[in-house]
Amino acid sequence: MMRRILVPLDGSTRAEGALLPAAQLAHKTGGSLFLVRATLLPMEYAWISADATMILADAIEADQKSAHDYLNQVTTFPCLEGLEVTTSVVQGDPATAILEYVQQEEADLIVMCRHGKGDAKRWLLGSVAQKVARHSQVPVLVFREEDTPDMFSTNQEIAVLVPLDGSALAEEALQPAIELSYAFSLSGTATLHLLCVLPLFVQDGVTDKEGSPLMRNAQRYLKELEVRLLRECPPTMHLHLTSSLHCDIEVAQAILDASEKGHLADQNTPGCECIAMATHGRKGLARWAIGSITERVLSRASRPLLIVRPASIRKAHSGPHEIQLKNGKTQEEWQQHPFVGLF
Repeated sequence: MMRRILVPLDGSTRAEGALLPAAQLAHKTGGSLFLVRATLLPMEYAWISADATMILADAIEADQKSAHDYLNQVTTFPCLEGLEVTTSVVQGDPATAILEYVQQEEADLIVMCRHGKGDAKRWLLGSVAQKVARHSQVPVLVFREEDTPDMFSTNQEIAVLVPLDGSALAEEALQPAIELSYAFSLSGTATLHLLCVLPLFVQDGVTDKEGSPLMRNAQRYLKELEVRLLRECPPTMHLHLTSSLHCDIEVAQAILDASEKGHLADQNTPGCECIAMATHGRKGLARWAIGSITERVLSRASRPLLIVRPASIRKAHSGPHEIQLKNGKTQEEWQQHPFVGLF
């Protein structure tokens, strides 16, 4: 459950755009917010000041006070009324400081806007959001500065698109996606669209793609997954599922198109308000490595993106050992499956 929610701030109104959806989520889940602002390390002040040590110390103290005053002011925002809010000023590289604070406070979710630009001009071009998304051990919900986060308060239902490649790793985005959709939907319905994108090059000259074994496997997988998710859904929650299968030479673009326009082959399948993806990490346990599909979607999406790092990836990065995937198969065995790992 996403109850301990961290919102990084840099003093800009762009970064503050994450406050409204974070507050709405906290209100719905009975959770709390952690507002964090990073300031320069003492050694970094030395690069921008040739003044005496005392003057430098005064500058550091003034910067710290300004950051605390700013966060105290933010706590008075109307959207935060009635919530438990903790504020913290941390020193150091923003991305590193955010990730360390997440571990310290055992946060469940990071909500942030990319392209923020504070007085120190260190949150340029979404670099902090990209670094946080690449390394975070908890889900990260990222908005663009052009997004309108208040859409989460006006829609009756929030549909979340979940791209899948048939692996247990990709499926780890499903539960956070369900929680997110349910929390934001005023109707109490979690709405998911399950999307499989098959690269065109894997068809190996098959002209009847609908009749190819790969297509049949993918279609069967989606239907079986829908049945399983509905069976496992708590009785207190209504889960609405749709799914589609699409062939495209550019997987990331197909995901983006599906989120904005729905499935082109089925006009009854609408677009979605959010995308939820599991990143397979930098060690390449499948083909959706961050820096590839997920990071391309992050850099180009016109929808909020929820990025989830699977538990097995977190364990893999903490120490070398063989990872067991779905049905007890090893990484090597599972990647030989005719559907998994195509991306």
